[in-house]
Amino acid sequence: MRLVEKRGEVSGITSDLIFIWDQNKEYENKIFCSVICLNLSCVTTAGVTEMIVWDSGTNKKVADRIYVSDATGGEMTVPWGSPTITDRNFTRALKDSIVNSGLCESVTANVNEDWTLNAAIMKLDNPSFGVMDFTHKLTVRYILRNKGVSVFNEVIEAQGIGKFSDQRVALYRAQMATEAAAQESIRKFLSELEKKLNLKSGKSKFSK
Repeated sequence: MRLVEKRGEVSGITSDLIFIWDQNKEYENKIFCSVICLNLSCVTTAGVTEMIVWDSGTNKKVADRIYVSDATGGEMTVPWGSPTITDRNFTRALKDSIVNSGLCESVTANVNEDWTLNAAIMKLDNPSFGVMDFTHKLTVRYILRNKGVSVFNEVIEAQGIGKFSDQRVALYRAQMATEAAAQESIRKFLSELEKKLNLKSGKSKFSK
């Protein structure tokens, strides 16, 4: 008995199929064994660490503290069977990225803080299947306020790529693309905010 692995297409969804090849028979019988977690019943979640921006920094602190409300729209923008960005994970990644960039000293739980930030995930395009490299596009609206007055209100589009050379398993390759798109979205937000507030780039606090 030996295992033979074959990559196939099922309704446009790339799947890894494993068959048992029985050489003891007079004729060859391919017996379907399993479909490895690459179909509509499988879902993965983008990780927090993978979405954090580590390499963006500014030379000037905007505020000592900032309140970042929970992101919205994450679960609603992702169809069943695709990697998802949870609102909680995106919010955590956004908070850590802001502190890491040096824009503020800390993130506070005080909703009445002078500086507040809202992020709404509007759309996630993730054509993950039927291709080798996956490119996911994420659209997020960021609104930054100072004492209730909007100082930054923009929709940012970003994309991330999950390469076949980095991950052969399609489901996790799709997850990598989603995480990369989220990280790039936060990076672009920080970059655009620097321009808006006339800041200069500097060194991040915790560069990896």
